[in-house]
Amino acid sequence: MHNDIACAIRALLRAPGFTATAALTLALGIGANTAIFSVVHAVLLRPLPFAEPDRLVRLDEGRADRRLNVSYPNFLDWRMRSRVFEDMAVCLPFGSAVVTGPERAEVISTAKSEARLFAVLGVRPRLGRIFRPEEEVPGAAAVVLISHALWLRRYGGAGDVVGRALTLDGEAATIVGVLPAEFRLLAADVVYPLGPRLRRIDADRASHAGFFAYARLKPGVDVARAQDEMSAIAADLEREHPSANAQMGVFVTPLDEFLLGGARPTLRLLSTAVGLLLLVACANVANVLLARGLHRGRETAVRAALGASRFRIVRLFLIEGVMIAGAGSAAGILVASWGVRIVQASRALNLPRAADIAIDGPTVLYAVALSGATVLLFALAPALQLSRGDVMASLRQAGGVAAAQRGSARLRQLLIASEVALSLVLLVGAGLMLRSLAVLSAVGPGYDAEHVLAVDIAQSGSRYEDPDVLRQFAVELVEQARRLPGAAGAALAFAPDALWTPRINRMDAPFAPGQEAAPFASAVTPAYFATLGIPIRHGRVFESADSGGAPVAAVVNEAFVREVLGGAEPLGIGLTAEGIPEMARMEIVGVVGDTRRLGLAGGIRPELYVSYAQMPVSYPTLFVRAVGGDPLALARAVDQRVAAIDPGVPTVRPRRLLDQLSASTSNRRTIGILLGLFAALALGLTAVGIAGMVACVVAQRTPEIGLRIALGARPSSVSRLVVAGAMVPVLAGMAVGAAATWPSGRLIRSFLYGVAPADPWSLAVAAATLAIVALCAACLPARRASRIDPITALTR
Repeated sequence: MHNDIACAIRALLRAPGFTATAALTLALGIGANTAIFSVVHAVLLRPLPFAEPDRLVRLDEGRADRRLNVSYPNFLDWRMRSRVFEDMAVCLPFGSAVVTGPERAEVISTAKSEARLFAVLGVRPRLGRIFRPEEEVPGAAAVVLISHALWLRRYGGAGDVVGRALTLDGEAATIVGVLPAEFRLLAADVVYPLGPRLRRIDADRASHAGFFAYARLKPGVDVARAQDEMSAIAADLEREHPSANAQMGVFVTPLDEFLLGGARPTLRLLSTAVGLLLLVACANVANVLLARGLHRGRETAVRAALGASRFRIVRLFLIEGVMIAGAGSAAGILVASWGVRIVQASRALNLPRAADIAIDGPTVLYAVALSGATVLLFALAPALQLSRGDVMASLRQAGGVAAAQRGSARLRQLLIASEVALSLVLLVGAGLMLRSLAVLSAVGPGYDAEHVLAVDIAQSGSRYEDPDVLRQFAVELVEQARRLPGAAGAALAFAPDALWTPRINRMDAPFAPGQEAAPFASAVTPAYFATLGIPIRHGRVFESADSGGAPVAAVVNEAFVREVLGGAEPLGIGLTAEGIPEMARMEIVGVVGDTRRLGLAGGIRPELYVSYAQMPVSYPTLFVRAVGGDPLALARAVDQRVAAIDPGVPTVRPRRLLDQLSASTSNRRTIGILLGLFAALALGLTAVGIAGMVACVVAQRTPEIGLRIALGARPSSVSRLVVAGAMVPVLAGMAVGAAATWPSGRLIRSFLYGVAPADPWSLAVAAATLAIVALCAACLPARRASRIDPITALTR
């Protein structure tokens, strides 16, 4: 064994170019696979940071076509009537507050939760304690839990933070605990007890105003049984409260599926792509090993003549393969570490638990195991082929020139055909994504995002609970922003990109219970449509007369007219919003163009706009259109104007509206870039493999080619002969790859927009690209074959 290892080392050192090329080829395949595995392990395979996470579920309300947040009164009934859960808890996970202190005011994220949520999840605080029962009733002293991130950022990880005061929205609250670093379910800097902060709207059974519900199954109870019980409870509540609960069901979802299920299609697609790339790399190295082994025919023949068994010869080749795989594995881990940093830095894939992605122990073990598997993939078949007994006899007769050409040629052709088939699948996938992105880029959002600045305005405190104060602030801020040097217009809007979807009914012809519309709603100032370039189709938009005391005016989009009103004449139709007194009586005064609020790929949905003056809401977004140039240049001036109006109101997230729109397709773009990169690597490896195969064929057939030239064959005919032979496995591989693109299209279907998975143009372009690359790869060694000196060839 020691002699074989020493011999393998000497053989690899004698051919540094071959060794480096083979190791680098494997490093690309192993590195890409290891990087994706590290993501899969962190996101999908690592258990959730809760006690017995397989017993945790998420509860939602809604209908088959639409999920809603939970109605708080319904939730209380669920908890009272259910028998399949150990306990249930509810929270309001989204909110924000302004922290004031010696520094400039800072906006932080907040949540409200029952203390029993932490018991349901099995989460204990890093420091301090959870809320006590007496702290969860109205009028209790203000207490909060803070996140691990806020503890480090604001308090430097101080051990005495428990008991300190934190001023939020002008109210002092006592910190009673620090949550653990791995707890990210609420994703908030501060958590309040829910009881003292329940709102008036939360008592309305028809309101689905942001509550999330979680539960822990009793031992031995599965999700299907829990779903059956909750469906029965929902049916009872529908009979008892037909107005609020018409056609309202309950959905029980395992917590890991709710949190991580959205990442599975992306990771499944990328894992498949890097797996194909690794197979291409293995086939390429196997081809090179086979060609190199045939050129080492004299050495193999001598070993066999001296009594080396077939096992001994196979072991020697496998040792070389193990060394190449080891070098490729080490380099692959380095490549994987770069890939992980890129994934974490980009955030474009929108993966949950991205902060946990790392090259850790399981990832290294995976890379080692993958290296072992690659040895079997690329080294075993050539080793067995080269060690055949009849090959030894022919090698002895040929004096070291590979004579087992027929068997090895078949194996090389099979490997090339495999590379071509796998590369074609990757090329078609990349082509589908590119075509989809091209179609998506041609889709208009319905508004002009160029040169528009968006800034969130974080109003807080009891002062801004007064609608008149909100109205006055809006008027003053919009006027100040409109007068900024370089500004062409300004407007304020609430929920311009958030999912505020009140239940809307017609007043003249009410919809059947459960059939109410749920459009995206926004409260906007009059200049909103002009500032964003949303066209007016019919009627008018808001005016200064649409103020607090006037009848509530409503503007709808064309999709609202089509889908909600059935194409009827909209102007003058009365609407009502359930559970929102300010929107109890509305009248449609205008129709505007459709916009894609969920991004370019999100489709068009019904939208409803009301006047901000008639429904003032805190935490709006200010839009400022710049005359030209970068709109972010106005951000500092906007912040100064807001501070001049109220120094206690900070601005948050100044951003280009165009960047925000572009971010809606970032996931698709990133996947397209990765697929294109993998396809390009596979195509390059395939080209190298084809060139190597043709060069090997030319070397083996040199006497035959020399004889043809001596008998009068023209160089062009020799080149055509060599290229034609090389294209046989290429065409066979393309046929197999074309057939494989049909089932593989299911993996990419959900990422496409406006393009079918079986798009013939993508297949045609990919096949043509592959054929051209294959021809170019075969032509260079074929040209060399046409220039062979007949005398030199025949005297070898």
